Amino acid sequence: MTVEIPEDATWLTAGEPGNIGGMTSVELVAAANEGGARKTTVTFKTNVDGKDYIAMADVEQLGAIAAVSVADFLAAPE
Repeated sequence: MTVEIPEDATWLTAGEPGNIGGMTSVELVAAANEGGARKTTVTFKTNVDGKDYIAMADVEQLGAIAAVSVADFLAAPE
């Protein structure tokens, strides 16, 4: 199995694929986020008996907690 993470998602890394209970698995690790929310799509590719399989997963990491005044909080868009 191969794991493809877009080049602009430098905050996300993938470990080497492994096997747990007969299932292929891979660990995704997101770096600490001190900014706003971020999102990317990870692509998983494999070939079984000459047939290609592709799966995609969206990965989203919420942003950091920011210190703001009540007025700024209430004025922020939802």
